[in-house]
Amino acid sequence: MDQAALLTEQVAGGRKLVNKLLARGADLLAACWAKLPERQTWRLFLVIPGEGDARREASALVDRVLDELEPEWASAAERVEWYVVQVIPPHDPLARGLLTDTPAALRKWPMQYGERLIGDTLVEGAFKYAPVLFDKPAAAAGN
Repeated sequence: MDQAALLTEQVAGGRKLVNKLLARGADLLAACWAKLPERQTWRLFLVIPGEGDARREASALVDRVLDELEPEWASAAERVEWYVVQVIPPHDPLARGLLTDTPAALRKWPMQYGERLIGDTLVEGAFKYAPVLFDKPAAAAGN
C-alpha cells in the first residue's frame, strides 16, 4: 500500500495478525502502524523480545501466521504483506516509546497520532493498537 493515509482496512488486517500471533503464544509486547519520514509506505512494527535466533524465530512465526491468514483477508486492502512488517526488540527507540508513552487511563484504547516523536523516533503518523491487548494474564496467587 503506497499511499499517504493509513486505511481502516490496513488497521483491521494488522489487528487480525496481532490477534493470531497472541493466540499462537507470541511474546508480543506492542504493535503499531507507523510512517517514518525516510519510508514511502506505512510499516507494521511488532515489539517482540529477543535477539539473534529468538528474533529470527519470531520473524518466522510472523511469516507462518501471514500465510495462515491468506484465506481470511476480507480484501486486498486488508491484507498485510510480509514486507511491511518489522519485528523490533523492546530496546529499539520506537519500541521504548510504544511501551512507555501511554497513560494508565488510556491503555484500553488504540491511539492515532499525527507527526510527533514516539520515544526518540519521529513518525509522520502512527496507529498504536490498544496496549491492554498485550497484557499478560496475572499468575494465580500462590502458584
